[in-house]
Amino acid sequence: GATLLNLLLVCGATTATENDSGWVAFGVIGLVIASAFGAFVVYKKEDVWYTGVNIWTLVAIAVRHKKNQVVLVSAVVLASILGLLCALALTKKVFFRVKALIKARG
Repeated sequence: GATLLNLLLVCGATTATENDSGWVAFGVIGLVIASAFGAFVVYKKEDVWYTGVNIWTLVAIAVRHKKNQVVLVSAVVLASILGLLCALALTKKVFFRVKALIKARG
């Protein structure tokens, strides 16, 4: 997530400041792409650890760029969505494990 975001920021804003529209646009695109990949991983592989690192990255970006409302809100919303997906994946895992244990015991 962070590597992709840094690459997009360098491509879109080599001389821009944090509040330039090019920097913000490439930053938000990076956040969305990284979040979409994290959502894919948690949905297909149920790998909450990878997506958890993605959430951590989004929160760190939100804290670092708290003066830029577009980046802040985008990062917080995407981190919240990924957190919900992780919670659902963990709930599903626990439910099916408990169900299997109950079935095995009788």
